[in-house]
Amino acid sequence: MITIKIIEKNDEENEEYTLEFPKPNLVKPSSIKYLTPEFPKKRLIEELGISANILSPYLEGEDFIFIHKSKMWEGIDLYPYEVLSQRFKEVLPNMGNSKYFTYLKDAYTNGKVTDLIISFYHNNHLYLQEKQKIYAEKGLVFIICENIYSISNQNYFKPNNEDVQCVFWVKDKKIVKRNNAILEFHEKYNIGPTNFEDLHFRNLNHEEWLNIYDKIMNKDLNLYEDEIVYHSLFTHEFFYFKVYLTPITVKGEILIQFTCFDISNTRRSELKAESYKRDLDLVQESSRFAIRYGPVNDLNDWSPMIYDILEVPQDNRANVSLDSILYNIISDNHKKALNDFKLNPEKYDYLFNVYVPVKSYSGNDKFLSYHAVYMKDLEDDSKSQISSILQDLSEIHESDEELKRSNEKLSELLNEKGLLLKGVHHQVKDNLQIILSLLNLDMRYNKGNPLETLINTKGYIQTISLMHEKTYESSSLNGVNIHHYLEDLSKRLLLNSNKPNINLHLKIDDIELPNDIIIPFSLILNILIENVIKYAFPNHNDEGNLWINLRLNEEDIIFNIQDDGVGLSDSNVFSDLSSLGFTLIQTLTHQIGGKISVIPSYNGLHVRLVFNKNGVVYED
Repeated sequence: MITIKIIEKNDEENEEYTLEFPKPNLVKPSSIKYLTPEFPKKRLIEELGISANILSPYLEGEDFIFIHKSKMWEGIDLYPYEVLSQRFKEVLPNMGNSKYFTYLKDAYTNGKVTDLIISFYHNNHLYLQEKQKIYAEKGLVFIICENIYSISNQNYFKPNNEDVQCVFWVKDKKIVKRNNAILEFHEKYNIGPTNFEDLHFRNLNHEEWLNIYDKIMNKDLNLYEDEIVYHSLFTHEFFYFKVYLTPITVKGEILIQFTCFDISNTRRSELKAESYKRDLDLVQESSRFAIRYGPVNDLNDWSPMIYDILEVPQDNRANVSLDSILYNIISDNHKKALNDFKLNPEKYDYLFNVYVPVKSYSGNDKFLSYHAVYMKDLEDDSKSQISSILQDLSEIHESDEELKRSNEKLSELLNEKGLLLKGVHHQVKDNLQIILSLLNLDMRYNKGNPLETLINTKGYIQTISLMHEKTYESSSLNGVNIHHYLEDLSKRLLLNSNKPNINLHLKIDDIELPNDIIIPFSLILNILIENVIKYAFPNHNDEGNLWINLRLNEEDIIFNIQDDGVGLSDSNVFSDLSSLGFTLIQTLTHQIGGKISVIPSYNGLHVRLVFNKNGVVYED
């Protein structure tokens, strides 16, 4: 007896139905042959080895003629007859009079695309299981077949598909048999013995897996697909397998067959691409930065922005390694200095800053700044890490050179601009150092949460970037109007927060603050507003108010920020607030010589910061 189980996959709910008939009734070859046209893509399908049934319409889709047959049927005796040039309903009468035929007709008549999973059983033994995609193109109906499982009727433990990497079988929640491929895989990569309890699915927790197990054993579910993850005890690598679970009957007993395909290379590539994207998102916010980090002796590749910085042609990028892309073009002296920093970081106080002139891969002169932080692991030096930032300063450097070349005609202006450019260089260097220091501290504080570190660092970069933007808009490059800066910064932070119901109330005097004060002060404001967004109004639709007030009292700046949210602490002593954010606030407050305190409030949190507008330090 032949049993065909068909599952139609759709977005709402899968539909399943079953056909049953004696084996001789599956295929009934006809003596009548029809003329069949040549079809497009025939050569491509044959060269690529795509398994496909291709049908030509007969009587406007009332029937179809086979013009190409899938090779997937070869090697099993369910489909031994030649069907080419014959009508579908004549040679497959049971299929032709079932719902399956409506999929063919809908594809031809209405352009509908249907995804199916079809399982063929003979006397309750699974012979063949495949995915099918049915669609129409250029007047023909294509049935593209992807093998999930095929088995010889002589040996129920031998898969016929040579692409299958590993197969094993489960009964009574135990792995009862493995094929040679999976045994060799376990031995080669020192995976260790794997039991039923050790199976880790990508999309299931253990309780969900047990539920799927029961459904398959009860034949309530004929197919489940997922991924299994293995961890090598020897190399510490992860291996990923696409797995199909199907029930089979062997000697009257139901087993679950796991048919596995090794997709480790694909999955690792996807994970690496995701890592690159996170780097790229951070870099793109900060205008032509490339980032590299990782263990000292096994650094990650540079982020892809370095291709643009070093002007690597698009058609040559595949041949240039992101690991050695910079090292290949810097001078021998710079190579020596970099290697010395890795070997003797204490000699550099664990900070390395250098300007690097190079010839780009397109032959142009480039002027780069390279800044690195050595994060020493005091317990295990092999776990020490380096974080590096490379910035393209070519335009600034070229501007500097142009100003020098024009010295005779614009001596007075050049002197002023020269000083300003040097200030910009030092300011960029100092700001990058601040970012690296904050990144270093955040990585140590949030060891188990790198995403939080990236989000925080992104906020710091945006805050400093806005300061530069306001500086360039200002008539003076030495300071920023605090009114416009705080207004833009607070509005941007709230806009990016996706908290639409927080009302912002601003009252800020028109005061110009020097750059060496505005940077730490803006970072304080960034952290305070982020804490309000995250903790004072934790839910998306929470309603509330945020008041920001800044005024000048003689030489003192008095800054107040207050919300009516849930509050952070019962303490009125700022030093009692021990989170990373408040630790940074206290450090930055000390940097500008200010005093910060928590003001008692009926609800929410009220913080006051007082500091001298010229940076005069308060004495305790």
